[in-house]
Amino acid sequence: MHWRDFRESKRNGLVKPRHPDFKPKDGHSLWLSKDNEWVLPKLKGLQFDVPDSISKKGGGESWNDLVQNPDNWWDNRLNKVIPFSVLSLCS
Repeated sequence: MHWRDFRESKRNGLVKPRHPDFKPKDGHSLWLSKDNEWVLPKLKGLQFDVPDSISKKGGGESWNDLVQNPDNWWDNRLNKVIPFSVLSLCS
């Protein structure tokens, strides 16, 4: 499983403070807290995918990544509780 490390992005304000610290393509995200600081020394030396840059406006970087690396993304459109057509009527 490939994990992405968002700790630096959080420190730099590139993602919201409540964004997960670590996030896999599939599975559960993880947040570090004072209760699990014991894991920090064990993370040293491990390789994580680190986002190159994160765009807050319009998600341009994300859209480019989706087009260039479609295998890194999964399609959740069919799993949405509210159909897209209903969402577009609400806005």
